[in-house]
Formats: sequence, C-alpha cells, structure tokens
Amino acid sequence: MEAKNLDISFFSGKAERIVHAVNDVSFYLEEGEFLGLVGESGCGKSTIARILSGLIKPDGGQILYDGKEYSYPFSRQIYKTVQMIFQMPRDSFDPRRTIGSCITDIQVNFGGNRDQAREKTVQYLERTGLGREFVKKYPHQMSGGECQRAAIARAIAVQPKILICDEITSALDVSVQAQIVELLQELKEEMGLSVLFISHDLALVQGLCDRILVMHDGVIVEEGKSGDVLHNPQNDYTKLLISSVLEI
Repeated sequence: MEAKNLDISFFSGKAERIVHAVNDVSFYLEEGEFLGLVGESGCGKSTIARILSGLIKPDGGQILYDGKEYSYPFSRQIYKTVQMIFQMPRDSFDPRRTIGSCITDIQVNFGGNRDQAREKTVQYLERTGLGREFVKKYPHQMSGGECQRAAIARAIAVQPKILICDEITSALDVSVQAQIVELLQELKEEMGLSVLFISHDLALVQGLCDRILVMHDGVIVEEGKSGDVLHNPQNDYTKLLISSVLEI
C-alpha cells in the first residue's frame, strides 16, 4: 500500500478554526511489514487510519495498492483487503448482537456461505485465544482484552492483506497488551499480513515494528528503521518525543 500527498482539513468547534489534520502525507507499507506510526494525541494518526480504511475521504491525495489507485467510496474488494481494528473494541461491535453473529455476518457479506461461515467463526475465535462459548456472548459480557481478540478474529475472518491497528493496546493492561502483540505477530507470519500499527508507546513500537513514521501536527517529520529513528533521531520533535518518554 502507498499513500501519496494525503491532505484533509476539519472545522474544530473547540479551536473555532479550520484544522489541517493531515498535510501532504506520503508513505508506503511493504508486503509483510510491521510499520509503526507514532506521535502525540491529536497529531493526525487516527485520521490517517480512517482514510486508509475508507471511513473518511481525504480532500486530496491518492492511496494505491499493487500500483492501482483506490477510489472513494471503496469497493467491496478493497474493504476485504484492508481491515481496521479500533482502540475501543467493545464500541466497534453492535451491543444487541452476539460476537458470533457479528463475525459470521462479515464473512457472508463478503460472499461466504452462512453455514460454513458459522463453522469458521468458531475457528477464528479459537485462533485468537477465545473458546467456542464466546460465539454466544455479547460485547458487554466480555473484558476489554477479550473484545480486542474478538475484533481481531472479525478482521481476519475475511482474509485481509492489510491490518490497520489504531491504538489497539492502549486501553489494556500491560500483561494483556503483550498477549495481543504476540497474537498479531503470529498472525502476521501465518497470513503474510502487512500491519500499520498506530501507537504512542515508543517502547512497544520499537520491539514490534520494522520501520517507524513520526507524525507531528499532521505531517510526517521523520521515518526510518525502528532502531535508527529511536536511537539516532534527526528531527527535533522526534528527539523531544523520545526524551519525554525517557523522563517518565
């Protein structure tokens, strides 16, 4: 996947002005790569995630996959190719429906047979560390970590090529964070996934990601291999970001 010159602005009622949330942003995500996107809250990371997943349309720029430009609204095939996992997993499920029905329906929506989809739903839940009993559970009956595992199961149920993970560990306990990260690493290897991992946790990103993008005020200010960016930063903001973490 490649993003070219992405640009989007919003009116902020709080700031009472137009905010340039993403400003001429370009980057690429290699096949089978873990790419980290870091920066302080409000810098535009989640906006990038929503543009790439087709939830919002940019004012300008292009998104390409295998050299072909995505057009908005995204086609069914592109939604199948790119799946997004959110920070608050419980909110991403319909509270009136069981987890099993949500995962089954997404497979049917992309052309799957319903009976086969029900069987596969159990397999996906088990693969993400949840038992068969979770098929009949509702989101409110599950912990945050369990909901995040279910969200991952739903995402991989359509056999995507790309996962966009937007702060998916930030609301979880440290021990659960480690389990979710390990699961992502395993799925990446098994399925050949490319992963855009958005986080404010520099230590986590360093251990997980091949490359890092640093974002500040809607702009990518630095990018490179994880070790290079974190141990030999070139941009003043990156240096400030790293030093603030070290002081905590």
